[in-house]
Parts: sequence; C-alpha cells; structure tokens
Amino acid sequence: AYEPNLEAFEKFKKTLTKNFFKNIEIFNYGLSDIEKKVKMITWYKHGYPKTNSVILEDNHDINNSKIFDTKLKVGDELLNYKNEKLCIKIDVEGHELSVLKGLAKNLTENKCMILVESGDIKFGDVNDFLINNNYKIKPQALELKIGTTFTYDSIRKLHAIMPKVNFYWIMGADNLCNMHNWYNWKKIFY
Repeated sequence: AYEPNLEAFEKFKKTLTKNFFKNIEIFNYGLSDIEKKVKMITWYKHGYPKTNSVILEDNHDINNSKIFDTKLKVGDELLNYKNEKLCIKIDVEGHELSVLKGLAKNLTENKCMILVESGDIKFGDVNDFLINNNYKIKPQALELKIGTTFTYDSIRKLHAIMPKVNFYWIMGADNLCNMHNWYNWKKIFY
C-alpha cells in the first residue's frame, strides 16, 4: 500500500500491527510518473477528515483543511515484474493517469488486469491512455458481472476464475484503515 498522508500512514501501520497482517507492506509516499515533492490537502469536519487527501491545486478551498508536504515516486522504479499475470487496483483520488504512466514498463512487460477507480473529470484521460497503449477497455460493474456484493466475495470469485493471476491492490491506505468494518475483512489479506 502507498499512503502519502503521514497521519493515515501511521493509523494504517497500527491497524496492520493490531491485526497481525504479515503480507501487506505500506510505504509513506504516493506513486506517480515523476519523482517529486508535492503539497497535498485533506479537508476536516468536526476534527475528522471528511475526504481522502488530494494534490493541492490553486482552486482548492483551504478552509477547514490540513495541507502537508509529501513525496511521490515512480512506480516502475519500485516494482520490477516481468512476464507475470498481475491484477492492479488503482484508487488515488484524481492522480490515476500519472500512476499509470509511472507503471508503464510494468504494464507492458506483464499481462495486467487493471481496475481503475476514476471520477468523471479524469476518466477520458485515463481511458485515452489505456486505449493508446493497446489495452482492451471493458468498463463494467465487476460485482454485477460476477454476482457478488462484498469485496471478500469478489476476491474469492476472481481467484477461482483466474487462479494463476497474482493480484495487487493499489489504493490509499486511508481506505484500508477502515477495513475492520468490511464483511470478512480479516480474510481479504490472509
């Protein structure tokens, strides 16, 4: 897991320790296509974060927020897979295209199924990148297609359908911090 927000990173580390997760690594930086330092912002309501962190832009309302500096690193400089079957989930709050570009080598040297959670604003850019790099685009509601509702059931079903695929899940660790509320959450990573 890659989590650039130090507060969420520390919370997630505690969750991993408390629940004895041994097969999850967490890193306190984000992924991108260029290694750089950026400012990020998280908005708060009643002292609690009400959104995930995003890269600070000039048009952001900075009221009731926390701004922090963090690092972004290039995915291809950290991950070096070749001739593997990979499943990659990307949920990075508007930075999807940069993450994909930073993973370009891994994406071309492996057979990848990529699940990208992208808002409407950035969808066209992500879609164009994938099409221009010869990916078959199949937008779908995965759970509807395979007949599941919960993440645990979806993962089980995908493993049954594709037993030789290595699954990799890339998402902000702030989402993983709340996994204890998910159905069968302990079985997802064990």
